[in-house]
Amino acid sequence: MLSFNINARPIDILEATTFIFSFAGLEGINLAKALDNVFKAITGFHALNAGNIKLPEITHETALTPAEIAKAVGLSGSKKSAKLINSMLEEAGYQSWLKGKNNWTPTEKGREFAVLLDTGKKYTDSSPILQLKWKPATVSIVQDLLPF
Repeated sequence: MLSFNINARPIDILEATTFIFSFAGLEGINLAKALDNVFKAITGFHALNAGNIKLPEITHETALTPAEIAKAVGLSGSKKSAKLINSMLEEAGYQSWLKGKNNWTPTEKGREFAVLLDTGKKYTDSSPILQLKWKPATVSIVQDLLPF
């Protein structure tokens, strides 16, 4: 459960949260929805629901999974190939494994290529579970890392 200092101004909380979420790689509609959840925690209602705001559909066509990257570089796209891509990205310094959270996170080097998507699920500490995907430019990075 989120809790905030009662004396903090909501705009200050939202600005700090925007910085943190952006630094973590959230952008566009995913950033808006994450900030709306913070807004609800502060005020008790969703700002995006006010005035019947129509949000664009979330599309993930430009965010690639490791399996999709594997297919793009000529591998099978199987679970084994996805693991290989994850290992390659880790060894090259683009991502690291978060043991306590059991998922991947982009490193400073990988942040510009990373796309973090809110899965709508939460960890037991109420923090959002984010899925790491990659921008299409990552395909050429992986091609350069391949030994063949």
